[in-house]
Amino acid sequence: MGVYDLRSFLRTGRVVLPFGADDIRIDDGAGGSAGTDTAGESHHREPDGAVSLNGVVTNTDYVKTQYPMPVLIGRSARERAEINMWRARVETGLIDAAAAYRAAAAASAESAANGEVRTARRKSQDQALHTMHLLDRQLADRRFIIGERYSIADITAFRAVDFARASGIAMPDTAINLKAWYARISDRPGARA
Repeated sequence: MGVYDLRSFLRTGRVVLPFGADDIRIDDGAGGSAGTDTAGESHHREPDGAVSLNGVVTNTDYVKTQYPMPVLIGRSARERAEINMWRARVETGLIDAAAAYRAAAAASAESAANGEVRTARRKSQDQALHTMHLLDRQLADRRFIIGERYSIADITAFRAVDFARASGIAMPDTAINLKAWYARISDRPGARA
């Protein structure tokens, strides 16, 4: 998720980094000396001194701090708060739920008789669908999640819907606003970064 969100964020904001692609890396867990910061995010220092960061929030926060793009991160304190609130909702309610659903699906394939696994899978799917319905209601009277401007909340939600679908959770047929929003986002230049 982090690699795609960061690439979308950079493309949408038309950010040209003043260093090469080798100077910032997305941590794949290989090489370097690993560590964990105070927030529990993993990171490591590469032998050449470049720092690898792990996590969509870590990566986009790094770039938006270095290259502020008010259009994507909010122009006012209220917009920034709403954007961060929706990012957190989507990350917990959709990304985490889809990941749990995917893990439970794999576990249930190994042990079809396990009722706890089936229950966990159903709860994860219900949480993901609930979050999609929240997004659908939020989009009922607006083009984008936070109003009339595209933001990092839209980038995160777009990737989350893709991840949920890849995990086996499709958008509900009744989520008309969410589907229309998804089609609009799919047409944007940075959507398939």
